[in-house]
Amino acid sequence: MQVFTPEQLSKFNGEVSTRPLYLAIDTEVYDVTAGAAFYGKGAGYNIFAGRDCARAFATNCLSQEDHFTHDLRGLSEDELKALHAWKSFFKNHQKYFKVGSVLHPSIKPELEIPGPCLKAAPKPS
Repeated sequence: MQVFTPEQLSKFNGEVSTRPLYLAIDTEVYDVTAGAAFYGKGAGYNIFAGRDCARAFATNCLSQEDHFTHDLRGLSEDELKALHAWKSFFKNHQKYFKVGSVLHPSIKPELEIPGPCLKAAPKPS
């Protein structure tokens, strides 16, 4: 298993077609190359590729850049349950597999917690 910095992980975002597609969720990095139709360059969920967007997975907020972070401070119990469900999805997926983890710098306590999502995406049915 490889340990990535956020900068290293960002290189696996679909911009270079010969590299695999990686995304992280709550520090766990997955190879989602098999899902290039979803996560590849120009695809609808490419916004997740090459970074840890645990908060966006938890809040279903795809319209605010401040939710594309690993910062989980202030999430509700329901949002944490949603995050857990997404983590289980990636962990148990037949075509995606864990390749490592991302080591984030500590979140400074004085930083403002990302605000509520103003326009969450519809919940999957």
